[in-house]
Amino acid sequence: MGQLIHLSEAVSLAIHCLALVSVSEKSLNASTMARHLGASRNHLAKVLQQLVKHNFLSSTRGPGGGFTMRKAPGEITLYEIYELMEGKPEIEYCMAHGNECPFSGCVYGNIREKLTEEFVAFFRQRKISDIIPAIKPS
Repeated sequence: MGQLIHLSEAVSLAIHCLALVSVSEKSLNASTMARHLGASRNHLAKVLQQLVKHNFLSSTRGPGGGFTMRKAPGEITLYEIYELMEGKPEIEYCMAHGNECPFSGCVYGNIREKLTEEFVAFFRQRKISDIIPAIKPS
């Protein structure tokens, strides 16, 4: 079955990685995070690279190296991470994609627009620090 609201794996990995790194007392490497999240190390490495490039994380190479927070978890909204990984969300008003609709009113009652607006509002308010309590001890 399809999902009504879909987050890409990259967005989900980025958010989860930031939460994991923010609670760690030492730097975390990509292999440890991939194992913890059940994710592909290669895909995770690409996500981490973007988080470093955009100053959310710092990275140290070599044995004992890994990733640490560059910004405080309370300063990072989930929306920032979504936008970094996916770009601005598009509000698609109609399935007709610009073609003339044969109906006089939206058969969906504009629910897609409303859900997208609620999703954006929620992600703008929620911060990485808000999800830290949900992390299971490893």
